[in-house]
Amino acid sequence: MRTIATTFERNTGETRGLMIKVLGKKSLLTRFRYLVLSTDWDVKVLAGEKWIDRICLVFIALSALYLIPVLLLR
Repeated sequence: MRTIATTFERNTGETRGLMIKVLGKKSLLTRFRYLVLSTDWDVKVLAGEKWIDRICLVFIALSALYLIPVLLLR
């Protein structure tokens, strides 16, 4: 994308147009696609699968403990 920026010359007191290239910020989808394609995230996830499974089981157990009194009072 190109845009025109107006600048003021201090020496001559004149204004002039200056064409500059503006780099837009990449969208979230583009950055996520780059992350998926360029990194080895899947290998890292598979390497930590044992810990991820344990953490998920802890969350399930805690949520069950939280909901048991609610279900018993009905």
